[in-house]
Amino acid sequence: MSKLVQQDRSIAEAGPSPEVVCCADSDVVPSRRADSSVIPDRRPLFCNWWYRAFHRFITTVYFERITLSHPERIPTSGPVLFLGLHRNGAVDGFVYNRVLRAPAFLVSAQLKSSFFGRIFFNGIGIVRSKDKGNRTENSAALAQCSALLAVGRSLFIFPEGTSSLGPRHLPFQAGAAHLILKHLENHNSNLVVLPVGIHYLNPTAFRGEVEVVIGEPIDCSFPSEFSRLRKLQTLKRRIEQRLENVGINLESDGDQQSREAIARLAEKAQPGTFFNALKRLEAGVPEDLAESWKSIESAGGGAGHLMNVHPNAARLARLSTLILSPIPLAAAILNLPPILLAFWAGRKFPDDRNVISLWKILVGIPSFVIWVGILFLTGLFRGNLPAFLMYLGITALGIQHYAGTRSFFAGLHLQIKNRLFWTELREFQRSVSRRFQ
Repeated sequence: MSKLVQQDRSIAEAGPSPEVVCCADSDVVPSRRADSSVIPDRRPLFCNWWYRAFHRFITTVYFERITLSHPERIPTSGPVLFLGLHRNGAVDGFVYNRVLRAPAFLVSAQLKSSFFGRIFFNGIGIVRSKDKGNRTENSAALAQCSALLAVGRSLFIFPEGTSSLGPRHLPFQAGAAHLILKHLENHNSNLVVLPVGIHYLNPTAFRGEVEVVIGEPIDCSFPSEFSRLRKLQTLKRRIEQRLENVGINLESDGDQQSREAIARLAEKAQPGTFFNALKRLEAGVPEDLAESWKSIESAGGGAGHLMNVHPNAARLARLSTLILSPIPLAAAILNLPPILLAFWAGRKFPDDRNVISLWKILVGIPSFVIWVGILFLTGLFRGNLPAFLMYLGITALGIQHYAGTRSFFAGLHLQIKNRLFWTELREFQRSVSRRFQ
């Protein structure tokens, strides 16, 4: 099952597709006349046990490890506005909801338009400019946002409005800046605004790893002589700068693929270093590493081939993985129907890479739950519950050991294919580990 790791370390500061979980359109501005005394219903919006538990279940099954860097920057009380980068569709929301302080999400209203959608998604619904729906209700939705901040609650907004797995962030919209200024003007309270980044080592794969980075708070104080327009412009610049500090900002897809591959090798050698390595590679790959990397790419070991390998895994770890490898295989056979359905959905429905994992989850998780229910009822009516319990045990162990088994056999394939290349790759990973430790 997935591991949630909290870290305190230095971070370099410098049909309609359902990819959107939170948004803040530039033309959706909180009305200054909105009634901020209207507090949204707590049950469907805040700390709802179903969504917290369900999102935890989803992320536990789907991810190998979730790392939270700088959790100490999240205050334990008072109003908090999280401004998060949007990378991997609505899957971002599942991860954020697990690791943060139970924020309410500002979501696209279309996500809650169906019963099936409401099983997965919750929050304050808003109709974006590209969505179908009545946009006249947006002012009431944003008044709810102001109201929950006024009573010391947490809110999460994606300033980009939509998601992308590209080499840099999408344009940031102004809705969040307007909301911050309105809150400060009406309540004059110590609002904490935190930038949040999210980084996937393998965003489309089952049992991948995720790193969530909490950035330094955004300064929301201004000189008294500033006009509202100047405050807004200054705040927008501060938001963009802080969000860029917790994200990656590269020029091309090729740069992103090569630097993420190098950062993954650093992460495999020392867990929790992916973002730190990636951030340091923003300015370019060091000359000593760049020359070795070109040699590796020319030998046929490009970024895609190195997605899951760990060349310098300990011998004992490799041996134990080999011994336990039949368990993930048995688990896959026992759960073949939901696995095939998730694989099919990941190929059939996505219109871009950033929603592949989302479709796998939307189809695979309900299919898995139904499958478990069928097997439970079968065991119950046949009086063979011990067999069902054995199935659960094999499934849990298979999920737990799947990522390690995948990494082992991916590396074994490369090693058999080209042993000289594998030796060069091992030395390159040692160099990367020394550079970014």
